[in-house]
Amino acid sequence: MILAGTYNRTVIVLRLIAGVLAGWLLNALADSWPKRRWGAAARGTPQPLRRVFVLLAAGGAALGLHQAGQPLAVQLLHSALLFSLLLAGVIDWEQRLLPNPLLLLAAGIALLLAGLRIASVAAALLGAAVAGGCMLAAYAGGRWYAGAGAPPALGFGDVKLAAVLGLALGVQAVLPALLAGVLLAGAAALLLRVGRGYQPGGFMPYAPWLLLGALPALLR
Repeated sequence: MILAGTYNRTVIVLRLIAGVLAGWLLNALADSWPKRRWGAAARGTPQPLRRVFVLLAAGGAALGLHQAGQPLAVQLLHSALLFSLLLAGVIDWEQRLLPNPLLLLAAGIALLLAGLRIASVAAALLGAAVAGGCMLAAYAGGRWYAGAGAPPALGFGDVKLAAVLGLALGVQAVLPALLAGVLLAGAAALLLRVGRGYQPGGFMPYAPWLLLGALPALLR
């Protein structure tokens, strides 16, 4: 019993260290990512605050990731999926841009996980099609409602992110996750509007809220 308790504490400490190291690497990648829109300090979280947030988020994800009984390859791939999505969310928050290389990496990892878990790749692809299709309809509706000259609430990168989440979660889990993300984004926009930090027709990054809504399912 004592040995088991010591082992559990050691695993927790090692997970926390691994998460913090991953957070440090993610911060370094976010700092060095090419600035193609707006600039890192343009409308996002100030970088010192972002660094602290990423360290806490990576450490918390490493502790919260439930992988008991899973092969080491699955655990490593699942961690890589989480951290690639976290990096994409940070870049979107600061640059209003979801990099295609990160989304492609996450999509590839999600497909590998579907195979290694003896899950149906067809089910993962169905989840991607349904989630991406729902967000594509919302994107098209937003473009039509806003008009040709106004920025849409959703970007096409958010459509691609939804498809990646569908690959990772499957059709049954991704729809509640997307709904949670949309509600979180709506609540954030409402709070910003009340605080006059957001104006209708303005642009708020959507990916962080979609990822936050999907986080409980991603940690399973």
